[in-house]
Amino acid sequence: MSLYSKGDEPIRGGARDTMNGRASDIMADEYPLTGEQLEESIVEFIDSIVESAVSRLASKYNGQKPRSIVGSSRGSFNVCFFVYFDIQKITWVVRVPLTPVVLDPWAKVQSEAATMSYIKRKTTIPIPAVHAYGNDAELIQGSLGMRTFVNATDDQRKQLYNDLADIFPQLYELEFPITGSLMPNPDDDMEPTIGPIQSMAANELYRQTFRLPTEELNGNQAKMELFAIEGLTKQASTLFNSFKPEMPFILAHQDMRCSNIIVTEDFRVCGIIDWEFSGPIPRHLFTPPPWITGHDPDAVRAYPIRATITPTEICSEFLQVLEAKSTISGSCAQLMEIWKHQPEQLFPVAQILRQPSCLIGVYYKFFFPPTFGTTTMEDVIDEFFTKR
Repeated sequence: MSLYSKGDEPIRGGARDTMNGRASDIMADEYPLTGEQLEESIVEFIDSIVESAVSRLASKYNGQKPRSIVGSSRGSFNVCFFVYFDIQKITWVVRVPLTPVVLDPWAKVQSEAATMSYIKRKTTIPIPAVHAYGNDAELIQGSLGMRTFVNATDDQRKQLYNDLADIFPQLYELEFPITGSLMPNPDDDMEPTIGPIQSMAANELYRQTFRLPTEELNGNQAKMELFAIEGLTKQASTLFNSFKPEMPFILAHQDMRCSNIIVTEDFRVCGIIDWEFSGPIPRHLFTPPPWITGHDPDAVRAYPIRATITPTEICSEFLQVLEAKSTISGSCAQLMEIWKHQPEQLFPVAQILRQPSCLIGVYYKFFFPPTFGTTTMEDVIDEFFTKR
């Protein structure tokens, strides 16, 4: 489970309000922290967490049963503490937002709790149960690793695709009139409200993401980013203009990488985690995870040299399973028809919108070659800046 409850005994030293203040203080600075400064801030924050308080907090929501912390793990936006209850032989995960990198930790936790509760009621998608803004994680099998996946047997991969093909259509049927983040509804516990809209136009998203100074950025990389932003903005605008405004919006898990999929030894999906940045998105941006389509550079780099399958084969295998299920499932058939006829460039655009940091890797692999052919990247970029 991911356990965090506003107003409880603080789980780190110092005043309670520091849990929600540090990110705001950082963002108020004239310039963002360097990578080294940010890492120091994260380490300082994690070191300040009181493990005995974490343990007591978990026990409070599990009938004060005896417990012990058996490990911890840090991700991009959270630090997790694993609390084992010996009597029940279960492990809960107390999940704390990393306030140095999260602007509004409490809003993030509320949104994730509301999203998970909603999905639990509306679908059969396997996700952890929510307890006091936490989730029960009797998921001892562990998360799926990309290296494990690409070396799995055909039957194991087919089982995973089959379960995912049950999950995506259920999400596609969860419709909302606007985009934003799901938040608890004070007037109706069963139906969440939609929080502030966090999306923006493609060109503005790129510019806001890449306009801040970066200590490690050299001149060549800066030129590559600026050129990619300019080119992708034009292509994305043309691409999106081909879609008529569609309502409603579709609920999407925005980070369904392999490590957020919990599986058994035979690759049955028994849990989907990390719903914190999920929310309703435009219908045409609802796509398969980029590790399936081959548009996630990090996933591709994780391929071992002797992998038994290629990125292209993964996408083909998944679509074959989805198409087979389409014969008995109308919702699978609908999704298959949509994904089969999407413009070729939509999937990589969607990946950049989900993860702007992959701009260079995705743009120069999937957009540059069909636009400029065999002309070298250096020549095209030099000419672009010469004319400006």
